[in-house]
Amino acid sequence: MKEKNITARFIELCKINSPSRGEKSIASYLKKWARDNGLHCAEDRAGKKLSSNSNNLYISGRKHSFKNPQLVLCAHMDTISDTAKIRIRSSAGKICAGGDTVLGADDKAGIAVIMQTVQTLKKRNTLKDTNLMCFFSVCEESGLRGAAHCDMSMFNKKSFVYVLDSELPVGTVITKAPYLDKFSILVKGKSSHAGIDPEKGKSSIKAAAYLINKLPQGKIDRETTFNIGIINGGNKINVVPELTVIRGEIRSHKYAKIRDISDRLSRVCKNTAKLYNEKISFFREPVFKGFDICSGHPIVKTFKKATGNAGIRPGESFSNGGSDANVFNDKRIYSVNIGTGFRYPHSEKEYIRPKDLKNGAKIIIELCALFSKKTYFV
Repeated sequence: MKEKNITARFIELCKINSPSRGEKSIASYLKKWARDNGLHCAEDRAGKKLSSNSNNLYISGRKHSFKNPQLVLCAHMDTISDTAKIRIRSSAGKICAGGDTVLGADDKAGIAVIMQTVQTLKKRNTLKDTNLMCFFSVCEESGLRGAAHCDMSMFNKKSFVYVLDSELPVGTVITKAPYLDKFSILVKGKSSHAGIDPEKGKSSIKAAAYLINKLPQGKIDRETTFNIGIINGGNKINVVPELTVIRGEIRSHKYAKIRDISDRLSRVCKNTAKLYNEKISFFREPVFKGFDICSGHPIVKTFKKATGNAGIRPGESFSNGGSDANVFNDKRIYSVNIGTGFRYPHSEKEYIRPKDLKNGAKIIIELCALFSKKTYFV
């Protein structure tokens, strides 16, 4: 396997604009690739449910066999933001964008590795020996929505799902990921003319500022974070703002901590409403559940063996980020996220090294070899 081949594939993928709910172009690219290589391709109806212009894709080299554990390789097709104006640069052993957009290595690096793996297995005439399915999801960046609406009939109870979607080093398996709840706070004051009779109004922004100052921010502890990401208040500079909306999230590896922080947030809302004589409403909604898989589980041991077989030192870690692995574990299908090697995702500084793309593919090829030889750990 040549590094330049997977690098070229990755760059080609990055040039395809595919924001959440706009994955049609990359889905068409993958479906054409499947047809050209004689692969089976199916799709579900997730797009209609999620207002996306594409569905989740299921690509495999043969019809499924439900007698043996099914190896599933997963990556998401959407990027965190629009990349229509992307300019890709290669320098100092890194591939990055020109500074105006994200690169989209999250998660086109995962897609490139999966495609290179399938191409290599097909060339070696070993694809037919592996009960392999490639799952490409939509709307991952908008809350793991695509995987949540996947067609469960495409999987079996013995499926092992490896999600290629982490900024951690190649060869790292993520066995623990957080729960996430999102919240909204509606602060309702009273509008009035800001110049003529401001004293008749009640500023929702002033109450919201007091409320925010009473809340925790950032990293609460090693496994818990709190973030306010959106604030909308007022609509004109000459009007005392009547409504302010605050939106954020709480993550933790222990759901009890999310409940504790939510209780604190609720108390702060009540106290602020009383202090400013305004109406404040608090809403909380679960987005996804966390998971914690032990080091001795077959899905972990098999990946570590494949990594060692590829000549790379295996690692194990936890993550404070969510991935489609959260969804599959909640659906009672064992899944782990694995390091893909991209850095600074969701930012214009995002980059990846070509050698990490190649090493990632080497590991997944070895993983497929273990499944084809039925030497996975069960």
